[in-house]
Amino acid sequence: MSRKHLNPTTHDVGAPGRSYCFRFPRPSEKMAHDQEKKFIDLGTFNDSAVDLATQPSNVMQYLQQVVAERRREAAVVAVQLEESDKKPVSVNIPVVEPSASAKCDFTPDKGWLKSRLNLFRKHRERISAIKKEFSTKALDLVWPDKGNAALWKVIILEKPHADIEEKIKPAEESPYVHHKGTPPLVSVLLSLKMAQINNLIELICEWYLDDGYSRALFEWLHAVLLFYETPLHADTCSALRDIAKEVRVQRSVLGVIIADYFSQKDLSDL
Repeated sequence: MSRKHLNPTTHDVGAPGRSYCFRFPRPSEKMAHDQEKKFIDLGTFNDSAVDLATQPSNVMQYLQQVVAERRREAAVVAVQLEESDKKPVSVNIPVVEPSASAKCDFTPDKGWLKSRLNLFRKHRERISAIKKEFSTKALDLVWPDKGNAALWKVIILEKPHADIEEKIKPAEESPYVHHKGTPPLVSVLLSLKMAQINNLIELICEWYLDDGYSRALFEWLHAVLLFYETPLHADTCSALRDIAKEVRVQRSVLGVIIADYFSQKDLSDL
């Protein structure tokens, strides 16, 4: 029987040769009052003769070892200081820096994220209806071959498609004033086949990784995702994952510079 398996709440320790008694904890709140106060009389024994290295074979031997071990402990000397001798406590309490696990008031909550997802879903539903209703009204545009990435980039980001250049509103009236190339109009996107949309998503990924962010580029990305028909093509899925990873990297780079170098610790992810 190991001493760690028995846990008496109180015991009286006397000098060698006197009787000892132990009080055990209450087993249950429902026990009678007289049962809660039961003591075990250890009788008279010489605690200096108790072998602490021997495994106790019963409760009595265990309790005798507890008493003997307690008696053999070194005495503890306590010094009572005068009030005039006491000095103020000087303890530096470390300030816990914000961590990524802490709740941040600046990150979008689940409600906001869900609302953005629902809005995108509604836009896709609207685009599906437009495709069925206006499929015959799509512009008859000639697009470059899949392998001609340079010409695709010119048409999308640098110079409008020749067949619609005259139809685009003047810059001061257009909602696509920041587009130097072809804006992502519904009539333009309706002219693209699904294979061309797949190819365009992969090209947008390459342009973003090479040249970085631009509003025109991301408006085109958002537009083609609205027109894309699931399930994802393997290459398209890979391209979208690369875009998402790069977005997170750029966000983290900007965040760590502002948060740590410029000491805005509440914005830190570290």
